Amino acid sequence: MKTYRVTRPYLWMLGGTKILLTGLGAVLYVSALANHAPLPARLALLAGLTTMGYVLYVRLPKMPTEINVAEDGAVDFRGRRGVVTRLRAQDIKAVRRTFLPIGRGAVKIAHSGGKVRLVNRFGGFYDFLTTLKSHNPAIQIKGF
Repeated sequence: MKTYRVTRPYLWMLGGTKILLTGLGAVLYVSALANHAPLPARLALLAGLTTMGYVLYVRLPKMPTEINVAEDGAVDFRGRRGVVTRLRAQDIKAVRRTFLPIGRGAVKIAHSGGKVRLVNRFGGFYDFLTTLKSHNPAIQIKGF
């Protein structure tokens, strides 16, 4: 069994970003309330804080941070909150890189039952792609 994990610096960066942005958002919103900012500005700030909270506290924790590939071709994607998605290598159709304006972007793995999104911060990711390709030569790998 091969195991691939998200790099530690990425996890530390993500934790620091959560703390920094949450604190900054709280300070900005309290400041907007104390200084009697106009209602549209406060609502726009609240919408931005809600979006940031959703991404950092709901969406990102669901993304897998560990990939286990068994010898028989079973692939397990494990998240930090215990969310496990189990696939067979034969069910995976494509692995694509999604590009964002900044950073490395994300990876989308399309399979017969839907898709799995990953952050593009796994150590040994090219070895993972090679292992997948050896289990299922029909997988399309694009953007790497």
